[in-house]
Amino acid sequence: MNVTGSLDHLGPAALAVLRVAALIGPAFDFDTLRATLQQPADDLIAVLEEAAAGGIIREESDRFHFATPQIAETLRTGLLGPRRSAWHRRIAAVARDPDMVAFHLGAAGDPEAVPLLKAAGDRAMRVGARSRAAGCYRRALALSGDDHSLRAEMLLLAAAAAEPGDTVLAASLLAQAASAAAASGDAVVAAFARYAQALHLAADGNARALNEMDRAHQALAELWREPRLAALQVLICGEASHQRGAPDGLALVYLGSGRSAEAEAVVREALAEVGPHPGFFDQWVLAEAALLRGDLNAAYHEYRLSAEDAVRRRCFGAAAVRRTADTPGRWPFSWPTGPIETPQPAMAKPRSTRHCSEGIRW
Repeated sequence: MNVTGSLDHLGPAALAVLRVAALIGPAFDFDTLRATLQQPADDLIAVLEEAAAGGIIREESDRFHFATPQIAETLRTGLLGPRRSAWHRRIAAVARDPDMVAFHLGAAGDPEAVPLLKAAGDRAMRVGARSRAAGCYRRALALSGDDHSLRAEMLLLAAAAAEPGDTVLAASLLAQAASAAAASGDAVVAAFARYAQALHLAADGNARALNEMDRAHQALAELWREPRLAALQVLICGEASHQRGAPDGLALVYLGSGRSAEAEAVVREALAEVGPHPGFFDQWVLAEAALLRGDLNAAYHEYRLSAEDAVRRRCFGAAAVRRTADTPGRWPFSWPTGPIETPQPAMAKPRSTRHCSEGIRW
């Protein structure tokens, strides 16, 4: 489709309406468009009918969609920057959806959008929409100064929302989060960032991983009762930890270096503190330890319990838990992915666990 040609037959008034519609988004509803433009309904309907007849937009349910992203982009770029910002502010003023308000205030360059964009990112994290969350945190960070009170936490969350394979970006964001937390005295973010950095070191086989994880474990243990720490754990990990400190991280690093006895001891010590009901990760560690010492029956039993608990909680992919029986030492961190099949754990021969956190979301 010739984008310019498809718009040439429209008059100036119709183009002005469609430019604002394109700013609202690739899909827009009539009520928001009317509230933004403050024009008579009949005039707007006539413009939309003309655009639909020309193949510029199509109606689906109660929303209108531009025929191609190129058409919407062409319409948006027809507005000068100051005019776009003014329209974004007006759209934000009439929008009802909080994510939409955050987006348009952010697009207008308004610093007041920072907490709104962070809240939108948090909502996206809660439902596993990592890419959308990353975009929200990225826009919020671009609008916040180095001394913004939310900057350290947003950097940490942006690292958690980074694409699984983009370890360079995640590591950079974590370093910035640690630096910002140190500058602002944010002990919660500093401890969480250290924990994540230790996981990165472990994934790279760095000998400093155990020392860094031990320091993170101690720092997190001191903050165990902090409500904000629990809130961050829910956002990043899917649920708040029921264990003091970071025994899961210590166990993971021990496993990665082949020290299964220490990994098992860490888990059992943590279980002794919180009660005799291990979760799926605890059971996975016990399975890995059994596998490394050659006790295949115990490994099979723990893998099965771990997978069943993952199905029950629906917070990690049970199929991924099953795969660890074939790939010991590689814990596949993941987010909810819909219905989970009941796994059938496989037997496996013990092998080296040089890499302990392949697939980790940090």
